[in-house]
Amino acid sequence: MFTVQRRAVTVKRWWAWVLAAVLAAGMPACKKSSEHKVVPPSTQPEARPAASAPATTAAASEPASQPTTQAASQPVSSYISHPPYPVQLYVLSPEDKQPGWLKILQLADDNALAVCKGVFPEQNLIEVETGNVARLRIHIGHLPIGERKRIVLRLDGQGIELARKNRAFVILQRSPTGQWRITSSED
Repeated sequence: MFTVQRRAVTVKRWWAWVLAAVLAAGMPACKKSSEHKVVPPSTQPEARPAASAPATTAAASEPASQPTTQAASQPVSSYISHPPYPVQLYVLSPEDKQPGWLKILQLADDNALAVCKGVFPEQNLIEVETGNVARLRIHIGHLPIGERKRIVLRLDGQGIELARKNRAFVILQRSPTGQWRITSSED
């Protein structure tokens, strides 16, 4: 009886060691794969040389200046054209390239990077988070809005119901108190 119990304890310890070894070996691999999944396709190393090449050329031919440094470290704006239609904008000027259904029209501080991230997680719900944005345009005609349902925009945590009209764009302005309001609609 004593031998059977001792053998059972030995087998349990052996399995514990095997499990610990498997987990220890698998953890670095899991970490690498999760880090790889977090990186958006637009910021992979293949996309960066093209975006930073002009800044490198300018830096080589002229003395380095602050805007060149900011442009070199600026993340790349991106848009994925399938649900939930995520948009990530990073701009130093409203004239910068802005893919997707969001567009920054005015920065709150012209000397800082403006950030705008939006998603369409479910039909007729639009979620947008901004940073350093004073005016914003949403191309609602681009999104698959459901008929006969209200359209809810959650902008920086503020809920706004968009009225049903035949319009493609909604322009919003941030007030001095931080509240967003619709300024106009465009067809």
